[in-house]
Amino acid sequence: MQIDFNALANFVEVLDCNAEYEDDTFAFDFAGERIYCERKSRHFNLHIGSEVLQMPR
Repeated sequence: MQIDFNALANFVEVLDCNAEYEDDTFAFDFAGERIYCERKSRHFNLHIGSEVLQMPR
């Protein structure tokens, strides 16, 4: 997996205020990867393949 995590963090920040992604769980494509996102009160769980990354909100 080759993902620019700074770019992903910037993208996720945009997702947080985008009406297309208002559900608590959703998926999106980024850098050729399909990412499943769980929105929590203080962070995001990003499922990329078999890995789970946490990014703060």
